[in-house]
Amino acid sequence: MEHRIRLQVRALSFPVADTLLVQFEPMEAAYAAGQHLTLLLQPGRNEIRRSYSLCSLPTDPYPAIAITRVANGEASRWLHEKLEVGQWLDSLAPSGRFLLEAAPELVFLAAGSGITPIFPLIRQALLTTNSHLQLYYAEKTPDTTLFYPELLALQAQYPERFTLHWHFSQVVNRQTHFSGRLNQYVLEKAFAQQPNKQNFRFYACGPHSFLRLVRLRLQFMGFADGQIKRENFASEGIPMAGTKPDRAEKMVDIRLGERQYCQSNQLSLLEGARQAGIQLPYSCNNGQCGTCAIRLKHGRVVHRINEVLTDKEMAEGYVLSCTAFPESDSLEVFA
Repeated sequence: MEHRIRLQVRALSFPVADTLLVQFEPMEAAYAAGQHLTLLLQPGRNEIRRSYSLCSLPTDPYPAIAITRVANGEASRWLHEKLEVGQWLDSLAPSGRFLLEAAPELVFLAAGSGITPIFPLIRQALLTTNSHLQLYYAEKTPDTTLFYPELLALQAQYPERFTLHWHFSQVVNRQTHFSGRLNQYVLEKAFAQQPNKQNFRFYACGPHSFLRLVRLRLQFMGFADGQIKRENFASEGIPMAGTKPDRAEKMVDIRLGERQYCQSNQLSLLEGARQAGIQLPYSCNNGQCGTCAIRLKHGRVVHRINEVLTDKEMAEGYVLSCTAFPESDSLEVFA
């Protein structure tokens, strides 16, 4: 069920242009590196929900998120212009499945603001594993690169274990920075001939087109879907994707924890629960962020779209309530 918390703003800063770093006072809920907060905002009459990755570690004294201003973005514009130190915000408890799994070779791929959840994963891996790490980071210039000095410091601290690959699309001096976009040819050159592919785990975060390129290219080179974790950093302004299943309408019996109710198979699990007066966690409502993930104990569903769950996670019963539609006559789920 939905678990809400309150956050008090401790500090505000702009480490790079158009990106607001928000530091909170210690919060009541525990979190893991790679997870996100779903802020419940009300800049107008209606509540809007936006997910922002935590860029801090649980061992840091203060949790923090980074908010990139989105053109015509209602939430990011309000946060950039109206948020003040001392202000309180409502949020869902930290959630997300973009979590570190130990492996000899850890490869991180970030585009733009996609570095936000990856930065704490890198720090966690350097502190708690003996893995070799690589980061491929695509941005315009060093001046627009979030955590640029912090990443250079980590590379200097762990020169034998952490390798940085900068991909700046607008850098003139190619002797001081690797220039050129992070594309399929870069991935093929780096990983196509790797002899021990089972030793690798990949963590990618960025826009949908970037994640799609990474996933398809790595799979083409022989890496399993379970080795590739993806996190879409943009839940603001994503157009509705996918289509509802085309079938005759029928009523379906649902058991959700201790609650039992009926819903139409034309409604997603999230919509059906809300009609029954049950609040489930959600954010993007479009299969992009994973906030709404619940576990299916019995029955079958079909997703309108799924850009979060791996084949392994789906085999374990996880579904996205915002885009999952009942396919069997009855369902039992945990939330």
